[in-house]
Amino acid sequence: MENKATVQEFNRFLSIHEQLYLQTLELLKDVPDDVFESTP
Repeated sequence: MENKATVQEFNRFLSIHEQLYLQTLELLKDVPDDVFESTP
């Protein structure tokens, strides 16, 4: 039973990770190119 819970938690983690990844890509596509090319 513990193994099933571990697999469920891992799948939950992967799902959250994918959501954050997609949200980050969505946010970054609106950043102007000059921001990426600038040097701090």
